[in-house]
Amino acid sequence: MKKVILLIALLWGGALCAQNPFEKEILQSKYAIDSIVMSERALFRTKNNVIDSLLKEKKIDRVTHSKLYRELSATRDRNIKLKTYAEGQRLAELIRQKAPTINIDSIAAIPTDTIAAKHLSQEVLQKMSTLDTVTHKPKAEKDSEDDKDSAKINVYGAMGFYIPSDNKPYSFLGSRTIEFGIYNTIYLQKNNEHLRLRYGLSWVHHKLRMKDNQYYVLNEGKPTLTPFPSETSKLLLRTQYLMLPLDLYWDSEPKTANKKGFHFSKERFFRGSIGLYAGYLLDSNQKVLYKANDIRYRSVMRTDLNINPWIYGLSASVGYNKIYSFYFRYQLSPLFKSGNDGAFTVGIQILK
Repeated sequence: MKKVILLIALLWGGALCAQNPFEKEILQSKYAIDSIVMSERALFRTKNNVIDSLLKEKKIDRVTHSKLYRELSATRDRNIKLKTYAEGQRLAELIRQKAPTINIDSIAAIPTDTIAAKHLSQEVLQKMSTLDTVTHKPKAEKDSEDDKDSAKINVYGAMGFYIPSDNKPYSFLGSRTIEFGIYNTIYLQKNNEHLRLRYGLSWVHHKLRMKDNQYYVLNEGKPTLTPFPSETSKLLLRTQYLMLPLDLYWDSEPKTANKKGFHFSKERFFRGSIGLYAGYLLDSNQKVLYKANDIRYRSVMRTDLNINPWIYGLSASVGYNKIYSFYFRYQLSPLFKSGNDGAFTVGIQILK
């Protein structure tokens, strides 16, 4: 009953814009109630930050944190009800004096829309539909640092070894890849915080180190390995791609539910993913460091080698903490248009 009385009083007071003493008293009561609500919420946030800090410092466990959070929430709601009770009684008396035909004791059993339609003017009803108060739309509480937002953009980096299936012309330890990108995650099920869809955008740089002093030359539309005319200290085939990865991600990270979503812990946990990726070629060249007449030279050759402009393949990763994980990729598309061999990537991924 008291909640409905408070609802009508707040809406009525905001809509009538305080043009007479009665309306002024209604607004004063509304402001008093709003002040109480905001004060209790501010006190709740302060205390919640304290227990968040205790959890981070491992002075309390997750179970104790969840229990304290529920107790703080219940105390906040109880204090708001108790402290606004007097204003609610005063508003009820004002409404009795202004509208004596309304049976206040029966308000709880009558729909609010019915009361408004019988005792308020059409103009007031229109204003009521657009009126916003603290009581009906609580101020959003600031998320703690440990609450993850699914809309947040994250960054990541990766480095590892990249080698085509035909390993003969390349050095395994000298053939490497580096990757930088951004990603986001989406929860797939409302009640399952462990399973997510992860997607992103990244820049990938492959470097294949050639063996036996050889480099590629295009011969009748096909790249052919040819001995370099001078002694080389380094000979690399380099490619750069813009890539779109898409993964199904799972982790065992302990989480507890609260009103803001999921509360994530700092403990170690297993995680893994499987997915696929596709990319487009941005640049390709061959870098040569060689020596001629006792003079060292550096040359970058950008000749067309008929490198496949598109790459695509499968990916997987596994990790034991929040930051590092091992990842594996198998490139289904061949490096060259005329080839039929894919490529492997094995390395470490760093998430932020």
